[in-house]
This record gives sequence, structure tokens and C-alpha cells, in this order.
Amino acid sequence: MIAQEDKNHTYIQAYSSYGFRLVSGFSIHGSCAIFPRAILHWNVKSADKITPESLSLFTLLEPKLDILVIGKGDWNASVDYNAIRFLRTHKLNFEILPTEQACSTFNFLNAERRVVAAALIPPKVLTSPMDEAHQKLMLDLAELDQIQSIEDLHDAEMAEVVKQINSGEFAQKRAKLDEVKSKLSEQNELDEDTKKDR
Repeated sequence: MIAQEDKNHTYIQAYSSYGFRLVSGFSIHGSCAIFPRAILHWNVKSADKITPESLSLFTLLEPKLDILVIGKGDWNASVDYNAIRFLRTHKLNFEILPTEQACSTFNFLNAERRVVAAALIPPKVLTSPMDEAHQKLMLDLAELDQIQSIEDLHDAEMAEVVKQINSGEFAQKRAKLDEVKSKLSEQNELDEDTKKDR
């Protein structure tokens, strides 16, 4: 995906073990290379699969990146030293962070209009199981939310959507999402109350 307008920089709204969701509502399943105005799928499944070849794209860019943020997935994931040496050889500034931190770092640098890119691997483990359920449902619903008009669909696609709507599948997912949101909200309120009591 490439954004058309300079002012509409890309920001990451949410992540899960399935992929990423942007502020625009666009969802990416799996790993991605993200730039201020472009997104590419990145064919890297885990931190130990990051190689000099998989990072070569970032050394070819003009203007040269101020910094490359690498989201390695989980906190305990490790990146092969050959990949690190490759980046140093090409004099490319980089940060290797757990994906959770990498997303917020990319957003911050992007908001400052730095020449930044991020190579992100979805984490396998999230900080809370409730977060995982919430994010999976958000990504599941993205497909339905992005349908602008039923007339835009091909016959086979339309038949599948109609079948899912008639079966109540999307209604069930939305109900489940509302339930998860409610539980998250209650948990946040409890956490706030606990902090106040301390």
C-alpha cells in the first residue's frame, strides 16, 4: 500500500500475533516493512530469520534512513550477529526492540518527520491473553469494515459475504468484540482503582 498524500503519514494503531493495524484501518497480516507513506510485506517469520539479504532493502533507500527500527517480535527473541554486522557495515543507524516498543518508537519518530522505517515481526506472546483475543477480533473484522459497497464485490466474493452475514458469523464476532472491550474496560478501571488505593 502507498499513501497518496504527504500529510497522511502512516501510524501503527495496534499489533497482535497475527499482524498489525494502521490508524487508517488498513490491516497487515504477518511481518511488514513500514515507511512513513508506504507498507510492504516482509518475508521474515522470526527474529532468528533476519539476514543481511532481508535487510538489504533498507540500505538502498534515498534519502538514507535516519534510523531503522527493528521489531524483533518477543522480548526474549535474538537477532543473528551477521545481520547486525551488515547494518553496521552500511553505516545504518538502527534500534532492535521488542515489537511492542518498536511500534511506539516508529510512531514517535514518524510524528517528528524523521526519515524512519520499521521492520516488524508480530510477537508470538502478548502481555495479556485478553489483548490477543481483542486484536484477533479487530483483524478479523477489518475485512468487513473495508467493504465500501456490496456492488464492488465479484459474484463469488459477494456470495461468501452474504453467506457469512446470513450465518450470523460477523454478528457473533462483533458481539464477542464488544464483550472483550467491556472486560478490558472493567480491568482498566480495576487497575486504576488499585493504583489509587496504593
